[in-house]
Amino acid sequence: MAPPKVESDKALQEFKARLEQNGYYTPAREAALPSADDVTLVRFLRARKFDVQGAYAQFTSAEDWRRTEQIDQLYDSFSLPEFEMARQLYPQWTGRRDNSGLPVYVFEVATLTKEKTDPYSKDSSRLEPRIVALYEHMVQYVLPLSSAIPHAHQESPISGCATLVDISGVSLQRFWALKGHMQRASTLANARYAETLGAIYLIGAPSFFSVVWGWIQKCTRFRTGDLLRPNRHGFPSRVKFLLKLPTTASLTGLHAGFDEGTRNKIHILSAADLTSTLSAHMPLSSIPRKYGGTLDWTFGESGPNLDAEAREVLHMEEGEEMPSGPLRWERGEGGGLRVVGGEGRTDEERQKWNNRGRDKAAARQRRDGAAAAAAASRVDEAVSARTATQENGVTARSPPPQATTQTTSLLPPSADAASPPSSSSPAPTTASSTSPSSAALPPPILGQGYSNAEPSSRLNSSPSANGVPEAGRRHVQEGEQEHDIHVAARENPSAPIKDLAAALEGTTL
Repeated sequence: MAPPKVESDKALQEFKARLEQNGYYTPAREAALPSADDVTLVRFLRARKFDVQGAYAQFTSAEDWRRTEQIDQLYDSFSLPEFEMARQLYPQWTGRRDNSGLPVYVFEVATLTKEKTDPYSKDSSRLEPRIVALYEHMVQYVLPLSSAIPHAHQESPISGCATLVDISGVSLQRFWALKGHMQRASTLANARYAETLGAIYLIGAPSFFSVVWGWIQKCTRFRTGDLLRPNRHGFPSRVKFLLKLPTTASLTGLHAGFDEGTRNKIHILSAADLTSTLSAHMPLSSIPRKYGGTLDWTFGESGPNLDAEAREVLHMEEGEEMPSGPLRWERGEGGGLRVVGGEGRTDEERQKWNNRGRDKAAARQRRDGAAAAAAASRVDEAVSARTATQENGVTARSPPPQATTQTTSLLPPSADAASPPSSSSPAPTTASSTSPSSAALPPPILGQGYSNAEPSSRLNSSPSANGVPEAGRRHVQEGEQEHDIHVAARENPSAPIKDLAAALEGTTL
């Protein structure tokens, strides 16, 4: 069980500080990313139950191994034909994910025939590099890609996988013969790729398998060797029975290859509850048809069958297939899929995929910049329109200017006709100029019931002796009175709706 978040965060910070002090970790600086992301560091902490000392020992051992064996260079130059040969003999990614976002792998053990495994094992010097290339593909590409795809807890990166292990039709003798092949990968995972196992669903096991496995599970408090060590009375009767089974050694060997936390992640599925159990952990679209789902995918024949969400993250066109061989997922802005690999990888393929992430990022920046500029322009127009509206409203509430020769009235034409200007009116004042933006986009005109509208009483009032309506004089003298929207609505029921539409048209971004 993981410790509380406060304690785990404290352990992570302590872990980083110790690694940095000894040259095994470089934090992010300016545009540079950290030398190891948090999800990798937390995997090693989880493997040691957040014991910083134990995690430090395992992580530094793994880092020394990577530097000595030049793992990054090995993976980036790995031959595509050899990679594909290795992929045929180990778990394969379906391209789908479970309910938690973990990538779903499938491993059909029955396909590992003697005709396949014997030639594969001839060159013993290449056995470990092939497994390394497959694990690197998982941690450098599949897991970070799965983290980038929307999932239930987006704040939590994906650090493990869910694997369906199908042992249907595998004889006990064949299972024992493959023990070394499978334990080789298990040993490397425990030592160098800590905590990458999310769950294992064992399919097609013999009926007695779950019984024996359950009995072994209860013995986890003992060392594995104690299972087959006689006491002073000899072997227990049930151990004697197990010793006669060809599968005993394989079961105890498999048990010894996993720690207790890993053993708890292993689910033995019967034929009756196969589909129901799998569908409780992953959608039917992530389960191959062979196991009761709807996914069109076949082990050994199909590459990853990506869903729409994964294709969108990868910027893949309709009908386009994901490239095979070694791949990486680059972190940071403008990151994404990057194809690597040596023999079998063409320059055309590199250019096609490796420029795609940067091209898409540049296009996204251009699109975002254009959208921001358009939004800023609309804001400027709205501000200009609002300013012009306010200026017009202030002028409308001021008394009409008097002139000796002519009068420029702000009243409607009907009011001007009813109230001819006096010959003693002063000279007209200069009207305020209209900005270019307000000329291009007239300000919304607000009607009765709004603060910058002309009072209805003013439009129908009679002029006084000096040409200023009495209502206008009261308005100037007493100041603007608070309007009543209910009265305004009764006077002109349709005005508020029309005016609201006009206001929104002029100010909505």
